[in-house]
Amino acid sequence: MNNHQILKLIFNHDQRLNELDEAESKNQNSDVNSVLADFMKPDPTYSRLYFTATDLESESFGIDTLSEYQSFLKALENGLAVEEFYTDKGAFKSLDTALSTIHFGEVVVVKKSEGFNIDISKMHRSNSAFTTVLKEALENEYVVIYKDEAPNGFNLHLFTKKNIYPSLFYPLQHMLPDANVVVPCFACNCDDICRLNELGCFEGANGKIISNQKNIILQVGETRLAIAEDLAKSILVSSV
Repeated sequence: MNNHQILKLIFNHDQRLNELDEAESKNQNSDVNSVLADFMKPDPTYSRLYFTATDLESESFGIDTLSEYQSFLKALENGLAVEEFYTDKGAFKSLDTALSTIHFGEVVVVKKSEGFNIDISKMHRSNSAFTTVLKEALENEYVVIYKDEAPNGFNLHLFTKKNIYPSLFYPLQHMLPDANVVVPCFACNCDDICRLNELGCFEGANGKIISNQKNIILQVGETRLAIAEDLAKSILVSSV
């Protein structure tokens, strides 16, 4: 990307899935027994990733204003690891083509497993049943990509039941060579975390990505760490 462009990713995780159902949240019963029953029930969650971008030079806003917009879409495709993208117009082989067929407020839907049984035509923001259908889609492990209007293009919201941030991190990092980063948290096992801490890679550490090929080389202080692809996916970083 150009040095005057900013790619922004806002990650919300562990969001309560029931809050998507507006009708359900409006009809909450204040009865103590009802509250206790709700507390004892499993509370399913979902994650939302919001992608937007800013071009400081042209003062334009929208993810599609990036000079590396096509690379960004390819990174999403690699992270999602699916072969087809569905809209209410049909199935498409690329995310770019699928997004070009929909308007603001409409969605692209993907699913890794076999079987596709959801009415995408109801998943439009103007539809009063939008949140109910979105909740149903997430419960059945569909990934929903919502196209939102921006001042100079559009932004994307990605809804998913599972936390797929680690899967998207590695492909997206290819867009940020020689990037200065901070490590906010790890998503690997305790043994790997202990070993990384011993090498100076700990939560809150500042570093620099020297190489983001198959194995990532991360410099932390005076130490350069060669990190295998699988482990690199579990080290969550953000640009600084």
